[in-house]
Amino acid sequence: MDIHIGEKIKKVVSESPLTNKQITDLLNKSENILYDLYKRQTTDAGLLLKLPVILHHNFLQYYLEDEEMQALIKTEVDKFKEEIEELKKIILVKDERIENLEHLNRIQKDIIEAYKSNTKKK
Repeated sequence: MDIHIGEKIKKVVSESPLTNKQITDLLNKSENILYDLYKRQTTDAGLLLKLPVILHHNFLQYYLEDEEMQALIKTEVDKFKEEIEELKKIILVKDERIENLEHLNRIQKDIIEAYKSNTKKK
Protein backbone atom coordinates (compact mmCIF):
# COMPACT_ATOMS: atom_id res chain seq x y z
CA MET A 1 0.00 0.00 0.00
CA ASP A 2 1.59 3.19 -1.17
CA ILE A 3 -0.75 5.73 0.41
CA HIS A 4 0.61 8.68 2.36
CA ILE A 5 -2.54 9.68 4.19
CA GLY A 6 -0.85 12.69 5.80
CA GLU A 7 -0.31 14.26 2.39
CA LYS A 8 -3.93 13.59 1.42
CA ILE A 9 -5.15 15.20 4.65
CA LYS A 10 -2.85 18.21 4.17
CA LYS A 11 -4.23 18.78 0.66
CA VAL A 12 -7.86 18.58 1.81
CA VAL A 13 -7.19 20.84 4.81
CA SER A 14 -5.52 23.42 2.55
CA GLU A 15 -8.65 23.47 0.36
CA SER A 16 -11.01 23.64 3.33
CA PRO A 17 -12.66 26.91 4.36
CA LEU A 18 -11.92 25.98 7.98
CA THR A 19 -8.78 27.19 9.70
CA ASN A 20 -6.33 24.78 11.31
CA LYS A 21 -7.49 26.07 14.70
CA GLN A 22 -11.15 25.37 13.89
CA ILE A 23 -10.30 21.86 12.71
CA THR A 24 -8.20 21.01 15.75
CA ASP A 25 -10.85 22.49 18.07
CA LEU A 26 -13.43 20.19 16.48
CA LEU A 27 -11.02 17.28 16.97
CA ASN A 28 -10.32 18.35 20.57
CA LYS A 29 -6.60 18.32 19.73
CA SER A 30 -3.78 20.86 19.64
CA GLU A 31 -2.82 22.54 16.35
CA ASN A 32 0.50 20.67 16.41
CA ILE A 33 -1.36 17.42 15.77
CA LEU A 34 -2.20 18.58 12.23
CA TYR A 35 1.41 19.34 11.36
CA ASP A 36 2.46 16.00 12.81
CA LEU A 37 -0.35 14.28 10.92
CA TYR A 38 0.80 15.75 7.58
CA LYS A 39 4.14 13.96 7.99
CA ARG A 40 2.65 10.55 8.77
CA GLN A 41 2.05 7.90 6.17
CA THR A 42 -0.55 6.27 8.43
CA THR A 43 -2.80 7.46 11.22
CA ASP A 44 -5.15 6.01 13.77
CA ALA A 45 -8.65 4.99 12.78
CA GLY A 46 -10.22 7.47 15.20
CA LEU A 47 -8.89 10.42 13.22
CA LEU A 48 -9.85 8.79 9.93
CA LEU A 49 -13.40 8.56 11.23
CA LYS A 50 -13.58 12.11 12.61
CA LEU A 51 -11.84 14.02 9.81
CA PRO A 52 -14.38 13.11 7.09
CA VAL A 53 -17.17 14.57 9.23
CA ILE A 54 -15.27 17.80 9.77
CA LEU A 55 -13.79 18.19 6.29
CA HIS A 56 -16.58 16.52 4.29
CA HIS A 57 -14.05 14.25 2.60
CA ASN A 58 -13.83 10.45 2.63
CA PHE A 59 -10.21 9.58 3.36
CA LEU A 60 -10.96 5.86 3.42
CA GLN A 61 -11.58 5.99 -0.34
CA TYR A 62 -7.84 6.14 -0.94
CA TYR A 63 -7.43 2.77 0.75
CA LEU A 64 -10.34 1.30 -1.18
CA GLU A 65 -8.90 2.53 -4.48
CA ASP A 66 -5.50 1.00 -3.72
CA GLU A 67 -4.77 -2.09 -5.89
CA GLU A 68 -3.32 -4.04 -2.97
CA MET A 69 -6.40 -3.32 -0.89
CA GLN A 70 -8.70 -4.21 -3.78
CA ALA A 71 -6.91 -7.54 -4.16
CA LEU A 72 -7.25 -8.19 -0.44
CA ILE A 73 -10.94 -7.27 -0.50
CA LYS A 74 -11.50 -9.51 -3.55
CA THR A 75 -9.81 -12.41 -1.76
CA GLU A 76 -11.99 -11.89 1.30
CA VAL A 77 -15.15 -11.55 -0.79
CA ASP A 78 -14.29 -14.77 -2.65
CA LYS A 79 -13.80 -16.56 0.67
CA PHE A 80 -17.17 -15.30 1.88
CA LYS A 81 -18.83 -16.42 -1.35
CA GLU A 82 -17.36 -19.92 -0.94
CA GLU A 83 -18.50 -20.02 2.67
CA ILE A 84 -22.00 -18.90 1.65
CA GLU A 85 -22.17 -21.69 -0.95
CA GLU A 86 -21.09 -24.25 1.64
CA LEU A 87 -23.69 -22.96 4.08
CA LYS A 88 -26.37 -23.16 1.37
CA LYS A 89 -25.46 -26.82 0.82
CA ILE A 90 -25.67 -27.50 4.56
CA ILE A 91 -29.08 -25.83 4.68
CA LEU A 92 -30.31 -27.94 1.78
CA VAL A 93 -29.18 -31.14 3.51
CA LYS A 94 -30.86 -30.05 6.74
CA ASP A 95 -34.05 -29.08 4.88
CA GLU A 96 -34.13 -32.55 3.31
CA ARG A 97 -33.58 -34.12 6.72
CA ILE A 98 -36.44 -32.05 8.19
CA GLU A 99 -38.68 -33.05 5.30
CA ASN A 100 -37.83 -36.74 5.85
CA LEU A 101 -38.48 -36.46 9.59
CA GLU A 102 -41.81 -34.72 8.98
CA HIS A 103 -42.78 -37.51 6.57
CA LEU A 104 -41.76 -40.12 9.13
CA ASN A 105 -43.74 -38.26 11.77
CA ARG A 106 -46.87 -38.32 9.57
CA ILE A 107 -46.46 -42.04 8.97
CA GLN A 108 -46.07 -42.67 12.71
CA LYS A 109 -49.20 -40.61 13.42
CA ASP A 110 -51.11 -42.62 10.80
CA ILE A 111 -49.91 -45.88 12.38
CA ILE A 112 -50.93 -44.67 15.84
CA GLU A 113 -54.36 -43.62 14.58
CA ALA A 114 -54.80 -46.97 12.83
CA TYR A 115 -53.76 -48.80 16.01
CA LYS A 116 -56.18 -46.77 18.14
CA SER A 117 -58.95 -47.38 15.62
CA ASN A 118 -58.30 -51.14 15.66
CA THR A 119 -58.18 -51.35 19.45
CA LYS A 120 -61.48 -49.45 19.78
CA LYS A 121 -63.22 -51.94 17.46
CA LYS A 122 -62.24 -54.88 19.63
